[in-house]
Amino acid sequence: MPDTRVPEAFDAFLHEPRNAIMCIARGPGRPPHATPVWYEYRDGAFRISITRTRVKYRLLLDAPNVTLVIDDPATFRTVIVSGHAAIVDDDASLVALRKALRAKYGDVPGADAETDEELARALREEERVVIVVEPEQVLSWPEE
Repeated sequence: MPDTRVPEAFDAFLHEPRNAIMCIARGPGRPPHATPVWYEYRDGAFRISITRTRVKYRLLLDAPNVTLVIDDPATFRTVIVSGHAAIVDDDASLVALRKALRAKYGDVPGADAETDEELARALREEERVVIVVEPEQVLSWPEE
């Protein structure tokens, strides 16, 4: 049975500002769609902000299974997570994720909004949703 939890030894690694490569199937005979994304890792799940106007959103509507690859070539540490991507579309989730990404990665678009309501409005104008990936399979190496 595959591991479904990221080992605790990787918590600090996943909380560092780094990209995940999100891979989504395009269908038989076609290569997967792969794109770098920022993420928040919390409570054993990955949260990613995307817009409805992107290819990845349309692909997730058809086949909501993804693989995330988080890698550091300097230390050879890697976490690969596969799982179902649930689309979450509410203001509280959008605002919370934007704040978490700002804390993790620094200045992000929309950071100049003064209130949560202004931030939610800006995120709605960008047509943003939150993707939550609950790991169904986890590969990671090396453990320290």
